[in-house]
Amino acid sequence: MENTTDIPKRVLILAGMHRSGTSLVSHYLEKCGLNMGEKLVPADVGNVLGYFEDQDFLNFHKAALIKNGIGTFLPEKSSLPIRVEGIERERAMEILRARKHLNQWGWKEPRTTLFLDFWFEIVENARFLFLIRHPLGVADSLLRRGTDANILRKPILGLKAWRIYNEEVLRFTRLHPDVSLVYEIDDLIRQPEKFRLIIEKKFQIKLNAAQFEEVFSKNNFNLHYSPKVWRLQVLRIIEFLQCMRLYEKLQALHEYSLQ
Repeated sequence: MENTTDIPKRVLILAGMHRSGTSLVSHYLEKCGLNMGEKLVPADVGNVLGYFEDQDFLNFHKAALIKNGIGTFLPEKSSLPIRVEGIERERAMEILRARKHLNQWGWKEPRTTLFLDFWFEIVENARFLFLIRHPLGVADSLLRRGTDANILRKPILGLKAWRIYNEEVLRFTRLHPDVSLVYEIDDLIRQPEKFRLIIEKKFQIKLNAAQFEEVFSKNNFNLHYSPKVWRLQVLRIIEFLQCMRLYEKLQALHEYSLQ
């Protein structure tokens, strides 16, 4: 039996914009032996394969956003940083204390992206994995999911949220490059074993080999965007170009991690 005392304690925090592949990767990491939570959000029409999302962190983030009068898809970056004080801060500490017996564990919850500085401050030995996906791919996926009335009514909100979430990813990664990794979901799908080895090497997290085909469905990653999404380029060209410039910066960080 392997001596786990030789493995340093690590917490892998998986974040990024909604519909960027975080559920898929959380599922894969769990298959590789990383504890991603005991109470996971069940599958539903929005994600038929499951979210692999820790319910405690989801509830915490939702409550903090509501208290600050902020929705999941922020209309403006001026809403950041989000204040976490008093009883909310103590709740976060309770969640962490309940997992202190674990040597290696992690959680996935896209809203974590809006609380990066907070978690960096209070989680010992935290490592941050950020998944990125083309902005139109995310916008298309949000529309196909069809569970958010605001997005269905005004699809541009998906692009705006993509920009705000990923601006946080870029800002945090530049501040803390040693504990951060930006990864393109398309590259991960093409070479999942390479991704696993990079995680092991950069973060010193022991992961077992696993069959990626057991967790991946091509139907969840459409390569052809709907006409409604393509029209976003024309109708909201400024927003789209801002997203693309940001996407190129994030891709540069991802390419650096592969070297």
